[in-house]
Amino acid sequence: EEHDHSYKQENAPRYHSRDIAIHRAKFFGCKVILGSATPSFETYARALKGVYALVKLPKRISGILPTVTVTPPDFRFNPILSPKVVIAIQNRLNQNQQIIILLNRRGYAPVYQCLSCFSSVSCPHCDRLLSVHRDSNLLKCHSCDYQTPMIKVCPVCGHDELRMVGMGTQKVEAELKRLFPASKVIRMDSDSTTGKDSHERILSAFEHHEADILLGTQMIAKGLDIANVTLSLILDIDKSLLRTDYRSVEDAFDLMVQAAGRSGRGAIQGEVIFQSALKDHYAIKLAITHDYPAFFNKEMSYRKLGQNPPYTYLIYVTLNHKDNDTVQSEAFGMFETLKAKSVEVLGPSDLGKLKDVYRYRLIVKGKDLDMIRTAVSSVIYDKTLKSEVIADVNPMAVL
Repeated sequence: EEHDHSYKQENAPRYHSRDIAIHRAKFFGCKVILGSATPSFETYARALKGVYALVKLPKRISGILPTVTVTPPDFRFNPILSPKVVIAIQNRLNQNQQIIILLNRRGYAPVYQCLSCFSSVSCPHCDRLLSVHRDSNLLKCHSCDYQTPMIKVCPVCGHDELRMVGMGTQKVEAELKRLFPASKVIRMDSDSTTGKDSHERILSAFEHHEADILLGTQMIAKGLDIANVTLSLILDIDKSLLRTDYRSVEDAFDLMVQAAGRSGRGAIQGEVIFQSALKDHYAIKLAITHDYPAFFNKEMSYRKLGQNPPYTYLIYVTLNHKDNDTVQSEAFGMFETLKAKSVEVLGPSDLGKLKDVYRYRLIVKGKDLDMIRTAVSSVIYDKTLKSEVIADVNPMAVL
């Protein structure tokens, strides 16, 4: 899965394992296989240009591709699972087959909101909302791991009515157990896999049919090859499609195709359902037909308009300091210095507070990587700066 973001090290020295593998292959005179059903755009573009050799597997080694459909949520029927999804699950359970359900959001609900002033409970150390975790009766920050017991009174206005908004894997798990009480559900996310060998235990139990439904975040979307899984459900992909990151649609398409690929890997044809209100979105339409080349061409037209990778290179320059005025002033000063070096620079943008540290980011963009590297190197080592400065070449993560 060469497209996977986890191959990029997000803290120093911020290398990409794929780039290291290619470099080592050149040194040792061996080949590298960059395998994926949804290659990264950078890799696929180089393959089309002949920089890499392109080898295709147009069909599955065994079996046939699953049927894929999209259904909108029906909040009048059920705020979590639509009627079509409930019927599809019950149908597979009746045939003693297994189901994988993907929701890329852990916890019970991502927002805890006051019904009077409509403010949401946020982390005191980060500019992030606290997520509800019902199994531990806690509010947790998914950025800094701050946690506090569930509160019953709004910290802003003192009102005593608060509601949970949205859904996470814990909420879906509770609903599945309510709707299908005779079935065994296993949840796999970063909350349920903290123990030693927990990943292996969960997957082994599901593979041996000790559970009927495997529910989880993106960690269940790849690599699973279980013949008895005949239904894959992807819930609420809309939020991924609507993120402001230029990679958001590519990431959502990857997730949909990879999750869909878990279904029907045995003798029985699989079924895939996307529960989404964006049924006409081109990424969903092309994921339904498993048409990666068409998606690549469509998305690349937008990348070209915005001059985003792979048409250009990016370097993120992030400044961190506990004093907001200091880091803001130094970020704007660095912007002016870089601008004077005749490089394209965007920002600075306020990334908000994380672990009591204020963060601002500049984005340096260009077609000549060596040139923009030189420009960035000339400013980030300024010893008069009070802020911590981090440069990330060809970044993957947004925040």
